[in-house]
Amino acid sequence: RFVLACLLLLPLPTAALWAQPSVDLTFIREFGSFGDKPGQFNLPHAIDIDRKGHLIIADEQNRRVQICSQEGDCHVLGSDGAGSVDFLFPRGVVADNHGQILVTEVNANRLQVCDYKGNCDTEFVFEGPGLRLVDVDGQGHIAVVERFSEGVHICDYDAECSIIGELDFSAEELSPPGIWATPNAVAFDKRGRLWIGEFHHVHQCSISGECIKKWEGIPRFAELSGVEVDDRGHFFIADGGADKIRVCHGDGMCASFGDRRGEAPGEFSRPTDLALTDDGKLFVADRDNHRIQVVQVIFGNSDFHINPGLSDAWYDPATSGQGVLISVLPDIK
Repeated sequence: RFVLACLLLLPLPTAALWAQPSVDLTFIREFGSFGDKPGQFNLPHAIDIDRKGHLIIADEQNRRVQICSQEGDCHVLGSDGAGSVDFLFPRGVVADNHGQILVTEVNANRLQVCDYKGNCDTEFVFEGPGLRLVDVDGQGHIAVVERFSEGVHICDYDAECSIIGELDFSAEELSPPGIWATPNAVAFDKRGRLWIGEFHHVHQCSISGECIKKWEGIPRFAELSGVEVDDRGHFFIADGGADKIRVCHGDGMCASFGDRRGEAPGEFSRPTDLALTDDGKLFVADRDNHRIQVVQVIFGNSDFHINPGLSDAWYDPATSGQGVLISVLPDIK
């Protein structure tokens, strides 16, 4: 038998006591190639999955959005209705719960709300350049990342928006949560919490603008481009600067996948976004390879490698080296 002991440590070394997620990613298939036909891509930048399991893909340099099956059968948004929609370099896409697709356009500084026939009746115009990813929750809140001007917007469907956090290009490693220099990605989890990714960090915020947590990936993110959160609190990170996919706990400890930049199955060239199905399939926008890769996520029996003795440790640099050590000790009677 074992008991769980929890000790306060001061100070606590960071890297030596962390535990990587017990997870495997197995390559399943890929689809797409360079081109402008349906099912081909020119720098696919963002991806999402709608309620029916269709993939929604921002095909940036082809200036269009494609809707694909999970096997890779694709058609261009609007091609079965009002005609193909010409977007000005779409960088973010998300499907909401109302049968609509939201698209951010980096060269138009706007977000459009479209139906599946290509009718885009609602438009949000933003002041600055640099629109990136977008996400929606189940309560009608829209989160939009604008990287170079105002930061992170929370909007409703009437195009009423507020800014949360603070954009500060001089923000440093020890800047508090909610101050970011390079906001790049955004995701809601099922509990309505908002996670904002910048190059090296992830911030936890509420839609009211309260930001309470900030963590750095270990190994350190080179350039976080996309983030997804599952029901168990695992983070899936597209690290475009390192050509890797990372699976992380909320404490920042990550397992990495993708040995090197390349074109072989399971290799990536600047992955920029990802989407996760309920059965653990991860669809990755492998941007510079002009394709979508599909991998199966399999977690071990435990989220952590737990052994009698040392199990896991948590560290917060804002608390001057304090931490919590969780240890599994024999219960000897």
